Amino acid sequence: MASVSAQIAHVYRRLGIGAHPDLVADTGSVDEAIGRCLDLDGPEKAPQRIPVPRGWDEVYEVAADYEPIVWWIEAMAAPGRLVEERLTWFWHDHFAVSWQKVDHPYLMWEHLRTLRRHATGNFAELLEAVATDPAMLFYLDGADNTVDAPNENFARELMELHTLGVGHYRQRDVVEGARACTGWRINETRWDDEGNELVGSFERSDVAPWGAFFDPDAHDPDTKTFLGRTGRLGMGDVLAVLLDHPRTAEFVAGKLYRHLVGHDPDPRTLDRLAAGFRRDYEILPLVEAIVADPAFVADPAIRAKVRTPVEKVVTVFQSFPRVADLTAEDFGWTLYDVFDRLGYLPLRPPNPAGYPEEGRLLGPGQLAAAFGILDLVEPPADDLTADDVLDRLGLVDAGERTRRVLAAAPNPALALALALGSPEFLLT
Repeated sequence: MASVSAQIAHVYRRLGIGAHPDLVADTGSVDEAIGRCLDLDGPEKAPQRIPVPRGWDEVYEVAADYEPIVWWIEAMAAPGRLVEERLTWFWHDHFAVSWQKVDHPYLMWEHLRTLRRHATGNFAELLEAVATDPAMLFYLDGADNTVDAPNENFARELMELHTLGVGHYRQRDVVEGARACTGWRINETRWDDEGNELVGSFERSDVAPWGAFFDPDAHDPDTKTFLGRTGRLGMGDVLAVLLDHPRTAEFVAGKLYRHLVGHDPDPRTLDRLAAGFRRDYEILPLVEAIVADPAFVADPAIRAKVRTPVEKVVTVFQSFPRVADLTAEDFGWTLYDVFDRLGYLPLRPPNPAGYPEEGRLLGPGQLAAAFGILDLVEPPADDLTADDVLDRLGLVDAGERTRRVLAAAPNPALALALALGSPEFLLT
C-alpha cells in the first residue's frame, strides 16, 4: 500500500497540475491535501486583457503566440485554486479549440477566459457558453452554418465529443442538429461596396465587437426532429435535448473520473455519479464525489496515467527557479518551442478530439524533447543530493533502483536530467 506521503503527492498531481513540492511537504494528511486542492477562496488568476481589435489588421498584429502559453503555465504552477487549473485544462481538452485555425488572438484569450469562468461551475452553462463562443464558432464553422449552406461540423462534434459520445446518435441527428444551430454569427467589421474594411465599424452596434449574435435571417425556421424531439428547434433546444439525455451526464462524469482517477469507474459508481451530476450539472460537486471514492487514492490509481507535457513543464517550474538571464521574449519562444517539439501546444490541440494521451505520449522523440525543459530552469544547487532532486519533483515514492541511478550521477544537474527520464516521472 502506498505511503501517506505518496498519496498526498498523488492528490496534488491529480487535483492540481504539477508536483507542488512545497505544498506536499507542508501537508499532513490526504484529507488536508484534498481540501487545499478544492479551496477556491484565494484570488482569481485572470487572463490578460488585450485591446479589442478595431479591424483585421489589428487582429493579426497580435503576433506573440507564446504570451497566453506563458501566462497559463505560470497560473498552473502557482499555488491556490488548484482544482480550477485542473478543470480549466480538462475543459480545454474536452471543448478543443485551436489557435491554428481560429487565428484570432483576441478571441483565443476570450475563449480561455470563458473556460476559466465556468470551469468549476455548471456544465449546462459551460456548454451554452462554449456553443456560442466566437472562437468555437470559428473553429467548428458554426459562423458559416446558414439555412442556405448548412454545415454539420459543430453538430457532429457537439454530440460525439462534448455530450453523448460515439454510437448514441445517427447521421440524421447530425443533419437536423446542424439545421437547428444555423444563424449564429460573429460581429465582425463592416466592409463597403468596394471591398474596403470600415475599421472600427462593426455589423451590429448592439453586440460587442467580435461577439456572437443570432441572425434570424440565416436560421432555418422549419420543423426538425433531433434525437426524438420534433419542432421548430434552435440551438437552445438542441442543448436542452442533449442535457436531458441520460447519456450526457454518464459520458461527462465517466470522462472526468478517468481524468482524475486514471481508470474507468465500475458500472455502479458511474451510475451513481451520473445520476447525481444530471440533477443539476454542477461540476464541483461531481469532482467532490469522485475524490470521495476510495479508488481515487488507492494503489491502482497512483501512477496509472502518463504524465502529459504540460504536467512535466509545470512540475519542473514548481521545483526549480527559471533561468534568470532569459528575457521574457526568449523565455516565451523557448517554452513555445519545447511544447511544439513535444506536439502538445496549449491552445493548439491537434484536432477537435483534443490532445494525445497515454501511450501516444511515450514516443522516443517526445521523450527526448522533454529534456528541452531543462533549458528553462537554473541547474540544481551543487549541494542538492539525488534524494533532494526527487523530493523537489514530488517523487517521494521513487523506487530504490531510480534512487541508485540518480545517486551515481556526478552532479545534481545530471541527476535532474536522469529524474526526468525515470519511470516515476513519466507516470503520474
